[in-house]
Amino acid sequence: MKLMPVLAVLLWAMSANSFAANTGNVANTVKYLGLTHSGWQWLNAGAKQALVCELAHWPECLRQLNANGASQLNLSTEFAAQALGRQEAMVLPIKDVDQAGVILLAPSLVLALTELPELSLNEHGHQARKRPSQQQMSISVAGEYYPLRLTSQAQLTLWHELGHLENIALQGSILPTQLSAYQHEWLADVYTLWRSLHDTGKLDLAWQQYHRRNMALINDIANLSHWSAPQLLSLLSVQAESLMFEFETYPDFIEGFYPSLMQFDEAALAEYSSLLQRTFGAGAVQSLPNYMFWRQQKLALWLRPTLSELMGKQQAESWLKSQFSALK
Repeated sequence: MKLMPVLAVLLWAMSANSFAANTGNVANTVKYLGLTHSGWQWLNAGAKQALVCELAHWPECLRQLNANGASQLNLSTEFAAQALGRQEAMVLPIKDVDQAGVILLAPSLVLALTELPELSLNEHGHQARKRPSQQQMSISVAGEYYPLRLTSQAQLTLWHELGHLENIALQGSILPTQLSAYQHEWLADVYTLWRSLHDTGKLDLAWQQYHRRNMALINDIANLSHWSAPQLLSLLSVQAESLMFEFETYPDFIEGFYPSLMQFDEAALAEYSSLLQRTFGAGAVQSLPNYMFWRQQKLALWLRPTLSELMGKQQAESWLKSQFSALK
């Protein structure tokens, strides 16, 4: 995600090939309630509120902002469409006492959110749950394709966007005043982990986000900008009960864990990028098991849970050892 000053900082949320899916757990999921006739909805973003806007209703949606917030944004639909581009969602923070900013949704994400399964009356007048559609993503490793079924991905996308606004509000207090674009991205996923656990009581969706970030990286090294696996794994290693009961609010949660989360400087990111390109890139036809051996163990640590989930533990470990001499 590249940060751009366009009357507000634009935080791009998801890559163009992000996937939206539906959930089968209605009781534990906070559902997006935006209606096509209104095109907007207020959601809590910490102590403030965030305005969720559908692209098709951009001008009327922005009229819900107070005068201060509206004065910071371009009201034209052309601006919104150009800014969103091929992304599924983006956030435009505003500086205001009560309002955190706007979350702009593409039509594809609106459809996925409004199609979350719900109870409806069947032909006999009894409540019946609509069957959710499923989507999946896949990777290719050693000539084999491995799919991962995605559920509730649209909801995770919305939580990721809210995470951007939550973290911006904490800059200068709990979080550093200056954060890189990469830090903004993985911090938004940290919020997504906390929110999914807080709302569902489980880490299943957080693990899905973890696997999806790894798979996106394997498919395209450009997705390194959104790679949160190094930070998420340290949190996923903690018992869910401890995360839930010890940290009721997100500010308490991030204050407790931020100092211990993995930080990368530009040099380290460049080395991991090179190692990933050599391992998974289109031109990686020759195995070089000693290449950047000093980064291999950590990279294997972060990839192992995803590869084990897709390939099976034994096959994943065998493949990792064939690629990285540091594991032998």
